[in-house]
Amino acid sequence: MINYEMIDKILFDLVNSGSNISYFKELRDRSIAEIKKDIDLKEVLESISEEIEYLSFMFLNVKNRYDTNVISGLMTGIYLPDYSSGSFKYVLVGGDKSRTEDDKVNLYTIFDVASITKLFTLLLAFKLEELGYIDLDTKVVDINPDFKGLEDYTLNDLIKLYGEIRTNGNINDAKDEMEAYQILKTLYVKNNDRSTIKYNDFGSMVIEDTICKVISKELGQDLSFDQIMYLFLLKPLKLKNTGFNPATKNVSGNGYSNQYPHDPKARLFNGVQGHAGLFTNSSDLMYLADGLFERRFLNREHMSRLTMGNIPGAVKGNMGLYLKHPDGHLMTYTPNEFSNQSFTAQGWTGSIASFDLHNQIHNSILVNAIIDGEGEAVINNKPKSFLESFDNYQIELVKRIMLMYVVKKYYNKYCRINENIELRRVLSI
Repeated sequence: MINYEMIDKILFDLVNSGSNISYFKELRDRSIAEIKKDIDLKEVLESISEEIEYLSFMFLNVKNRYDTNVISGLMTGIYLPDYSSGSFKYVLVGGDKSRTEDDKVNLYTIFDVASITKLFTLLLAFKLEELGYIDLDTKVVDINPDFKGLEDYTLNDLIKLYGEIRTNGNINDAKDEMEAYQILKTLYVKNNDRSTIKYNDFGSMVIEDTICKVISKELGQDLSFDQIMYLFLLKPLKLKNTGFNPATKNVSGNGYSNQYPHDPKARLFNGVQGHAGLFTNSSDLMYLADGLFERRFLNREHMSRLTMGNIPGAVKGNMGLYLKHPDGHLMTYTPNEFSNQSFTAQGWTGSIASFDLHNQIHNSILVNAIIDGEGEAVINNKPKSFLESFDNYQIELVKRIMLMYVVKKYYNKYCRINENIELRRVLSI
């Protein structure tokens, strides 16, 4: 016998958390229909997963008007943790690892996630502050004299993207790492107005350099940023597939047939930087989500900052994380269906990782979309129509995720199902 009150409670709890579901009745009716099938939870989730496979197949085969596929490779991950008994993990992969090779994306492929690296840099900075190694309210120049042009800016000012900072010269034009660093050191404050924000890569690059100097001094040995990230973030969270300069050739999303990141500044710094350069996959992002959802990695204060806007109405928060916005996909990558305690990290290569900290929903969409070169069929290094197709895929995908959420929570809370369910699928295309 179906407990309709329980279904309604789950739905209204979503609404009370800030979830804006325009298809509320449709979601309720569909949830009831799935529960009425009177089959076990795994079968229900597998049935919904088949719809996701179809959506993913269609996304992989979308062509723009120039007869170019908008993506050539895909890895989609969904994680719904333990609401009282059992977690759910879903990974779906398909397509090519690059546009120049025939190798297919598999469950162990890692993707160049570009500016999603900033999320990892932010988490690392927060963790180092918790451990007492660094005070983010310290003026940068007081602990890293290479950046005198930042005046009174603190590390937190850089995290919050306050004002506007610029370099004399373009780092991308540097011929090597030394010249790139010399240009980075010319950073100056163009606009010191803390009531405005300007998204940039420079702040996370300065934070990377400062962390290396501070931690190397504190620990009495010269440590690189990738070593520090491994020690304080990747290893504690058990992220075995995440890192800079991967040894494996099983990589995607970077537009190359080698293992270098797509971002030109990251390449100048030998693939290791605070703003870009990381490779990861959906499985590791689930481990990250679990660490955040269970409040094991960060304290309450730093967790709250992940979903915090620093000026009224801003769609981007700390280190450029996308927040909720009333206009939804017109402004942000964070679904309206998620709670107000949600954020999304997004990178130039096209991939996203979304986290709803209140409802404990995680979704990643990692793509192989990069096309270098210019032409009327390419915009921002990706095929024209990529963004429109991506939005359509995410919108329909999130509908199925919310259906999974309601059904799973119902089974967990009402039926007391104690089961960890993991679905790993490869699309045949």
